[in-house]
Amino acid sequence: MSRLKDICIDCADPWTLAQWWAPVLGYRVRPHTADDLLALAEEGITRPEDDPSIAVDPVDERGPTFWFNKVPEPKPGKNRVHIDVYGDVDQLVGRGARVLDRQERWTVPRRSGGQRVLRVPVAGRLTVAAYEIRDAVVGDADAMGRLHVRAWQYAYRGVMPDEYLDSLKAQDRADMWRGRIARTDLPPILVAVIDDVAVGFATYGVEQPAGSTGCGQLYAMNVEPDQWGKGIGRALLRASTAALTAMGFEEAVLWVVPENSRARALYESEGWVADGRVTTEDILGVTVTDMCLRRPLDAGAAQGGP
Repeated sequence: MSRLKDICIDCADPWTLAQWWAPVLGYRVRPHTADDLLALAEEGITRPEDDPSIAVDPVDERGPTFWFNKVPEPKPGKNRVHIDVYGDVDQLVGRGARVLDRQERWTVPRRSGGQRVLRVPVAGRLTVAAYEIRDAVVGDADAMGRLHVRAWQYAYRGVMPDEYLDSLKAQDRADMWRGRIARTDLPPILVAVIDDVAVGFATYGVEQPAGSTGCGQLYAMNVEPDQWGKGIGRALLRASTAALTAMGFEEAVLWVVPENSRARALYESEGWVADGRVTTEDILGVTVTDMCLRRPLDAGAAQGGP
């Protein structure tokens, strides 16, 4: 939190939210100065409680200020809470942020149609984008192909030969996924989308080769590297586990490259454990090992639980 400068939360009632969150955070609501009250009066606002932007500051002066900003539109879709984070952009990008725009100063309107604005000096703006999990459609195939190749090139560099990874073609993978999505005799593919663009996917079904143990299987799960660390992989994993449970399986398996520590940590944190089986594959003279993880399925998984 100390790296962040300001966190802006759009809401319907800034004063009430600020009063509630301040003690929860160990913060305090910033008192209005005489100049603040005069500026409000010039806009026809007579009470501090009606200020459309309320600041909540850390008591020890470390950490970001929270700004609760009133959204003027009464529509529920407009009054949902969302967070814009301002801070040291290079550090935030290093932790997985995505810069959408850069300006010398970023301006946030305080009031629709009003003159006052809150100006925050920043090098860029970081938006925490919301994602949705849904069934894949044919139109997702191109994005799936691109992220599939990038995910492999990032995750398996140093494990699989560079020559092999660099030869992967997004179009080849897109064509493969386009054909797979079109099949109606197989379970749907799950995709995570941001602004309706696929940033991750997961495939699942009966364990392969068919009839080997009667378990369900997570066949594959990949997330766009720029979106790693944001909970998308965990959401896809839980959705796949719930889908396998709904299909009637009591256990599920998956295969993972042991050196893929990020994926292993995720799986193990969700209750998947090694069952002792391994396979090997020769890729351009390099032996690549896969290990099998297994977990029981239960009714809790069907509701998205761990």
